[in-house]
Amino acid sequence: MLEGRRGALAIAALSLVPLLPALGQPFTHDDLNSIYQAAVCLRNPAHLADPWMGGLWRFVPKLLLVGLLGVAGPVSWVFRLHGYLWHAASVYLIARAFGRPAGPWAAALFAAGLGWYAAAVIQVSNVTMLTALALLLAAWRAHQLGRNALAALSLTLAALCHEAAWAGVLFLPLARRPRVLAAVLLAFVVALVVPGWPRTYAWTEMQYWFFALLPLNALPGAMARAGEIAVAIRPWAGIGICLGLAALAWRARGTWALAAAWMVVFTLPFAAAITFWPEVWPAHWLDRRYLYAPAVGVCLLAATWLTTLGIAWRRWAVVALIGWSLAWTGLRIWSAGQEAMSPSQVEARAEWARDMAAVDPRWRR
Repeated sequence: MLEGRRGALAIAALSLVPLLPALGQPFTHDDLNSIYQAAVCLRNPAHLADPWMGGLWRFVPKLLLVGLLGVAGPVSWVFRLHGYLWHAASVYLIARAFGRPAGPWAAALFAAGLGWYAAAVIQVSNVTMLTALALLLAAWRAHQLGRNALAALSLTLAALCHEAAWAGVLFLPLARRPRVLAAVLLAFVVALVVPGWPRTYAWTEMQYWFFALLPLNALPGAMARAGEIAVAIRPWAGIGICLGLAALAWRARGTWALAAAWMVVFTLPFAAAITFWPEVWPAHWLDRRYLYAPAVGVCLLAATWLTTLGIAWRRWAVVALIGWSLAWTGLRIWSAGQEAMSPSQVEARAEWARDMAAVDPRWRR
């Protein structure tokens, strides 16, 4: 495995390769909405304070989209490449922040797409999560280097990308006290017998962990039946994963604890959104893009396990995991391409182009 700074840069560069087939895809409906709002900001900067991009305080991604639109215009591949570069930065920081021996392996798995998060990277409107994760990892790396002021700045900027980044303040306390993490996980199991929001929150949190391993909530064609089966067993499988993580946290230390803490902490805010705002976040909806940050923990768990194997077994396991990841990433890119060319999306782009022409003349081309 490639090691050191050059190795991390090489893995980051390779992370762009699986995503290149989606580079030329046209904007999706959600992308068009974000680009339209950015165009309005070019004419009226006060619109930056309005709650678009999914949140009132997400100023960093708003400014990035406005800047890109002002410089490059409504060119889809420029916006996608911008997201890819933030993703590559996260891959680099995973390799550097988590160190040898697991860090480079975790970065390679994340680059391949283990954790089924490709939807986050190829969709322009998800720049909120891409920037938030890169800045969170930058904060962790700066803390390791003793640059705590820079770490605090990076964490604050991450929160100005996506408010879920504030969950990062729980990461180190739980990672350094794995038995407290184990107690938190067992509390989720206990919460299942408590009526109301505690049960809903615990069920939702556990389903995210299963979903990160077997992303079968939306499958095309003949695979749809497998997806239905997975949805049926997901809540019960989530209990097993919760108990497994609790046992791991109770006995393990080092990278194992870091991986478990990251996976748990960065699913907390999304489970909370589904639980406390059901009118906005339906309880049955687990969106793939929200696996982007927790996927770092999934990849680190898998990478730490890989380091315990002998060389021969490790080689086969790496091939299997990366093959699995690339297959899912490819499937997502293919399905996104099919969706982009559907009549409804073609009509949506034509309608948005007419609206955009009123605020940005470059859309008349």
